[in-house]
Amino acid sequence: MVYVYELDRKAHKLQETNRSIRLPDGSGPRHLAFSDKHPDMLFVLTEMANTIFTYRFDPESDKYILEQQISAVCDGASGASPSDPALMQPPTADNGSIGCAIRFTKDGKYLFVSSRLGYQSISAFRCRCLCGGITPRDFNVFESDDPEDPDIHLLVANQDSDLVTALRFDRRAEKLSLLDMKMQAVKPTCILPI
Repeated sequence: MVYVYELDRKAHKLQETNRSIRLPDGSGPRHLAFSDKHPDMLFVLTEMANTIFTYRFDPESDKYILEQQISAVCDGASGASPSDPALMQPPTADNGSIGCAIRFTKDGKYLFVSSRLGYQSISAFRCRCLCGGITPRDFNVFESDDPEDPDIHLLVANQDSDLVTALRFDRRAEKLSLLDMKMQAVKPTCILPI
């Protein structure tokens, strides 16, 4: 379930709504994404099914309506095969990867998703790239406000390889690539910009 509440600012508390969303049993909703560019849309990443459920808010019914359900792992991979065999682990018992985190770019044009187990990756839906570590639990998107610098950078917390890795997304080529930059960290699970 995804439970939807409204904030009562005067009373400083959450109010229940009738907008809660029931997803398929066993899918395991994990993270949500909103974008100012898509104000009536909600994107839910499930952990166990590694699927993105896209919902549109319908003001007439005061509910979220399912618009689309797609795999969170893109077809095909960009770049070369992994040099570290640990990056390409056998699929899990349910024959798939597990969803971790979901983020939009500022312009709302690109949606990135991380997956762990099976294929340790970040997906951008037209491309996919190895994340450079094992169990990419979280990542965050970093963009320049300079129109002359259209590239997007991602930092990825790879829990089971004790690494924070960096990726570059080339907007023009719509290509995601792993950079030769990494930082040791003990079991990183979150990337929080400050």
